[in-house]
Formats: sequence, C-alpha cells, structure tokens
Amino acid sequence: MKRLAASVGLATALTIGACTALVPAWPAAVAAQELGEAPPEEDPAIVEARMAVRRRDFEGAVQLWRRAAARGNHEAEYRLGVAHRSGQGVPKDLDEAVRWFRAGAEGGDDDARFALAMLLRDGRGVARDRDEAIRLLELAARAGHREARQQLKELRESGAVAYSAAASRVRAHRLDPRAALEQSIRVGDPGSAREALARGAPIDGAPGDDQHWRPLLLAIDQDQPDLVRLLLDHRASPGVRSRAGEPALIEAVRAGNRKIVRMLLAAGAPADERAASGYTALMVAAQAGRADLARDLIGAGADVRVTLDDGSSAASVARRFGHVDLHRDLVRRGSPTTVGPSPAAALALAGAGAKGDDVTMPPLVEAARRGDATLVGQLLDRGARSDVHDSGGETALTRAAAGGYVEVVRALLAAGAAVDAPGAGGTTASMQAMGSTEPGADAVFALLLRAGASPHARDGMGRAVVDFASAGASPAKLDALREAGGSWTAASIGAALSEASAAGRRGVAEALLGQVERDEDVVRALCRAIEQGQREIESLLLSRGAFANGDCGDARTPLSVAARQGDAALVERLLGAGADPARAPEGQDTALIAAASRGHLAIVERLLEAGADVNRRGARRMTALMAAASNDHVEVVERLLAAGADRGMRSDTDHTALEIARQAGAETSAERIESRRPGLRGWLPGGAR
Repeated sequence: MKRLAASVGLATALTIGACTALVPAWPAAVAAQELGEAPPEEDPAIVEARMAVRRRDFEGAVQLWRRAAARGNHEAEYRLGVAHRSGQGVPKDLDEAVRWFRAGAEGGDDDARFALAMLLRDGRGVARDRDEAIRLLELAARAGHREARQQLKELRESGAVAYSAAASRVRAHRLDPRAALEQSIRVGDPGSAREALARGAPIDGAPGDDQHWRPLLLAIDQDQPDLVRLLLDHRASPGVRSRAGEPALIEAVRAGNRKIVRMLLAAGAPADERAASGYTALMVAAQAGRADLARDLIGAGADVRVTLDDGSSAASVARRFGHVDLHRDLVRRGSPTTVGPSPAAALALAGAGAKGDDVTMPPLVEAARRGDATLVGQLLDRGARSDVHDSGGETALTRAAAGGYVEVVRALLAAGAAVDAPGAGGTTASMQAMGSTEPGADAVFALLLRAGASPHARDGMGRAVVDFASAGASPAKLDALREAGGSWTAASIGAALSEASAAGRRGVAEALLGQVERDEDVVRALCRAIEQGQREIESLLLSRGAFANGDCGDARTPLSVAARQGDAALVERLLGAGADPARAPEGQDTALIAAASRGHLAIVERLLEAGADVNRRGARRMTALMAAASNDHVEVVERLLAAGADRGMRSDTDHTALEIARQAGAETSAERIESRRPGLRGWLPGGAR
C-alpha cells in the first residue's frame, strides 16, 4: 500500500458518503499537504486533489483525478470509483464506480481490489460473484490490506445458509444448466439445484459425458442428503454408476451416511449392488463395521448368503476387519463363514508359513483368526513362528485379540509373541481388543495389560489405545486401562463418544458416558447422532442428561441441527426437554432460520408456536424470512409474513428479504413479499435493528 494513511481515511469517508470535513490521519501528511509538497512517487494531481477534498471542493478533486487517471495512475482510478459510488463531486453511478474500480484493480491497486470485491460480494452495480470477490480480497490481503484480510475471513467463515445460497443462485444463473447443477450441489443449495433442473440440467449426467460427476454421486460424495432427496424426487436413477463402475448405493455405504443409504433403498436401489471389486453393499458395510447400515440393507432384501469366488461372505469380511460383533450377528442371520483349512491341511502348510513364503493367510494367523486354540497349539508345537504376518499386516496375536479369543492369546504369549508387536497400521493387540465388542474382548484386554502391554502405545497414525474406545469401549476395559497407568483427556473421551454416537454403537456409547466429564461433550455427541439419524442413540443421550440448550461446538444447537435435518419428531422432543427455540450462539443461525432455509414448513410452524422470534437475526444478520426467500420456499415465506416477519429488515449487506429474493431469482417469493400489506412496523427501516 503506497499511499499515505490520509488517503485511506479519505477512501473510508467517501465510501459512506460522508459530508463532514475530511482530515488526514498522519501529522506528517498534514504538514506535507499544507506546504504543497508532493511525495516523489505521487502524481502532482493526486496531491492537488487531496487538498481540494480538504477544502470540500469535490468537483475539483474529480477533475484532478481524471487527469491523473488519463496518465495511467491507478490510485486516481480508485478515487474516481469512490466518487461515483458515494455521489460526491459527480452524480452517484454504481456502474461507473465498478468501471473505475475494475480499472484500478487490474492495475494492481489494492484499495480498488478491496472496493470492487465489496461490490461483487453484495451485488451492487454488478452481478454478485462471491468467488471473484474472494480472489480480489486474497490479492489485496497478501499485499497487507488489513480490511481485505478481515473481510476475507468473514466471507470464508460465514455460516449464513441464506446468504451463501443466494450468492450461489446468482452465480448459477450465468452458468449452463449442467454446470449450475454441479455448483449447486457443491455449495449445498437445493434452490439453485431446483432451478438448474428446471432449466434442463441432465438429472443423471449428459449421455456420453465421462468428464463430470453424475449429480447423484456428487451429492453423495459431498454428504448432501437434501440434494440426494431432491434428485431422487426428480427421478434420478438410484442405480446410477460412477465412471469407475461404482453404484450409488455402494458409494453411500462407503460414505457412511445412513440417511442417504435409506433414501436410495427406498427409491429402489438394488440392495445386492456390487462394487467394482465384487463386494456387495452388505460386504462394504461389514468391512466398515457399520451394523446399522447392514441392518438397513438386510431389511431391504440384501442376501446375507452371497459369497465371493474365494468363499468370502459378509460375515467373514466383518471378521477379517476385526468387527467380530457384526460377524456374529451376520452369522446368526444366515451368512456363511469362510471355510478355513482343516487341521491336517493347516499342519501341512505350517512349514511354508513359518518360512515366510507369500501365503495370503498363514496357517497360524488363520487359526488365530478363527479362534481355534487347539490348532494354534499344534502349529506352535510344529515350529510355526509366532510373529508371522498375513498379507494385510496383521499378526496372529492381533487377530486373536480382535476376536476376543482368550485361550489363543494366552498360547501365543506363552510361545513368545511380543505383546506390543504392531499389526496393520502399527496397531497393537491391546488396541484391537479395545476396539472389539466380542464377548471375550474384555478378558483379552486385561490379559494383555497384565502381560506388559503398554497403556501408552501409539499406532502408526499416532493414535493411543483409548482412541480405539469409540469402536469397542466397555466399563471393564476403561477400568483396566486406568489401573494399568493409562489415562485420557476429557477431549479424547468426548471425541470417542461422538464417533460411537454417529456410528450407532449404543453399548459403547453407554460405557463412554460413564467417563465423560464435560456436559458439552454429551451435547456434541447428540448433534452427531442427529446428523446420522441414530434415533436410539439420541434417546440414550437425552435420557442421560444431554442438555437441550447446549452447544454442538460449531455454532449450532441440537434444536437447530434437528430443524435443518427436517426431523419434526426430534424437534418436538427437544422442545419438550426444554430447548429454547430462540437460542443460538451470538451471530449464528437459530433453529427457525435453519428450518426456513430448508423449507421445513411444519417445523417452522412448531417453532413459531413455541415462541421462536420470527425476526431474530442469525449469521450475517440474516432473518428467517431472508433465508426462506433466498431459497424460494414460498409456503414458508407466507407463514413467516403471517407471523409478523419484518420485510424491512436488512442483512449486513444492506439488503432486504425482497432484494435477496430478486437477486437469487426467487421470483415467486419476491411477489409474495412485495404484495404483503404490512402494518406501520413493516414499513419502518430495518437497517438499524
């Protein structure tokens, strides 16, 4: 920034159209101007213009800036933009302001970049373009422009659903329908997506297009259940496949979003879809240890008896990846287990395994995985090495620990197996036991600690033993870890509870609740459970004292999360538990704004009935009416107006709900707002509220 601070002061004053005398900020600058001395690098016309402004001769200043601008002075271009924006010295003309700011910005003037970015951000004199505004702010911020740095931070961290939706809608109007639909999905804006589809965006992607995402698959990848629902409602094929041949259902199971999986199944996605690897959706769920998804798939008709060419079933996949409780459940439902080698065959192969030949599952590891203590003993007697690894990196000890096989673990330790020998990813047997919910896992964990397993061990990713608690914690394991000298922080237990809650592991969540020290950790776990549709966990946490008015840790409340998800039953329960419909962290969206932005009319009505403030502001000073209008949720707009929504209130960009609706192309909502005959209160200016 080359110019004096006096210039910055002038820019600020002209920005708001000030009519008061303008005084330079630095004494040195004042002295220089009074003496008529120009800094060597400045155009004399700039200095003369500065003096003219001090005399309040704005017309004269404009003429001087024009002369300097004609010589290519970029500061003068910026000054002319300020003059046209404020109407001082020339008629107010935003189009001219944009033209001059753009000229200055292209010439490298950081104040011009900042000024143009603000107009692009607000859509004043130019179509709103959030991406270009951010680009310009980044350039100015890198040069040390303090205001640019602050605005850049606010733009990136904005939590206003309505603001971001309106901005994306305006940008989408300039794109072809396919590109507009893709952008809408990426920013999570159903309103823009709906318009792109109405303009002809191909619902399943253009035929022969192998360069772009299929819309449904992109919505799954972006974890956007509202967009998935919208696309399915518009007849997107639930069986669409990616360019790599992966079906939508498989991708949803991998992403782990239960709500999306259920939507696809309800829409007709075949429950026995196969991945490119040959795995069925049930096997993918088994690999991830997602018992809740496995139950949904089986309920939708997934065949538990399906096996791969090597005989692997969903049950054996669950066992292979250490999810022994799910393995047991799948076997009970009829999933076959992989037939391992007979004792005779295993003994015959023992020599090969002991020599370290390339065997996918060395006999000792296979016997340990199956929990066959007799065969493990025989193999060890024949000289099998206790430290042999399978092709996945696991040892016999880590496999046995994951399965909860106490006798096998005891035999391996007696044969000299190193108690903390790392398996796949550097995980130890004690970590595997902590993460297992197999009935024998508690005894195995205690046995390993007594044998000298370190309670402070860490795997290849730096995770401690307690970090595996989210998958298989029990009161006995946590007590044993503490008695062995292990410890954990309140944050680590809270994080484990959140993960267990999101995955629907009720028994694990119950054990962790006994160790949680902070109320806020229970609330955050509740929010995760709500997001993933884990009703059983929601009930558990609410019954154990999750505070309905708590903070999710990310500027949301459980009520606002439930409202945004459209879960009317949970909203009712939270209200019954004392949730305050008017509560929200300062400057963040309320439950009413969250529901209005997504068009959940029934929830909007219930929140209003419960006392939600219809005119309460959220992020970026947006109101529920602005949120609903920007997404063209007409029925919600009408209900909010009937409840007294003030259509004169303005956001931090100085726009009313009517202006936001028009900028976003939400013409029907704009008509409803404009035709509403407000009382005197509705016509009062809302900018100062």
